[in-house]
Amino acid sequence: QDLQRIPGNTICADCEREDPRFICVQIGTFICETCAEVHRSQKRSVRNIDEDVILESDLRRLESVGNDRCNRKYLAKYDPYEKDVMRLPRIGDLDSC
Repeated sequence: QDLQRIPGNTICADCEREDPRFICVQIGTFICETCAEVHRSQKRSVRNIDEDVILESDLRRLESVGNDRCNRKYLAKYDPYEKDVMRLPRIGDLDSC
């Protein structure tokens, strides 16, 4: 839970709710319960940090990406006036971070 104390990881990477209790394993971000359901519907692996086993590989992914780094990459190209909906990141998208 030390990783969750890092600035940016204290809020959901997707909706900015405070104290996210889930992680999206593939993307490497902390997310809230509502956003965790969205990620699950996209077939992403999601873990509850209070109840599930967090693997060493999960921790490495969180250390290498995290909420701020992920959002800098995706929100850098985000245009709120664009007509198309911004897509969720796909597995492998963050490999270049």
